[in-house]
Amino acid sequence: MSDPIAEAQQQLRTIEAEHASACKARVADQSEAARRRVEDLARERDSLRRLLMELRQAERRERQEAAAQAQRAQQARETALARWAADRATMAVDVYRESMVELLALGSLQRRLHRIHGSDLPPRPKEQEVRSRIEELINEFDSE
Repeated sequence: MSDPIAEAQQQLRTIEAEHASACKARVADQSEAARRRVEDLARERDSLRRLLMELRQAERRERQEAAAQAQRAQQARETALARWAADRATMAVDVYRESMVELLALGSLQRRLHRIHGSDLPPRPKEQEVRSRIEELINEFDSE
């Protein structure tokens, strides 16, 4: 497939050469036919110049639209990735919180067993220290 801009430029050069040749012929013999040919060629030259300008504008618009479309696609991919990451982070925070609740419940059960059976379980950590540490970890995770 040929390039329409290159073809138009070639036609323009050909027409301009014919126009110049016709102008010389008109000067040489001052014939009416030569004058009409000069005018016809001038109109055709002007028409081709307009067509070439329109082709260049259309090509520029196509490139701009392609770039805009690529940018929209990239933004859509980035948005989807950000949503996915936010969903995963939320799930991780939820799992973490549930794990902490389960650990606290397990610690409570261990203390009860220790009281009931007097086993050699490690001593109970201070409840306030555990809560403070859990809050720190949750805040750390939320800030990330």
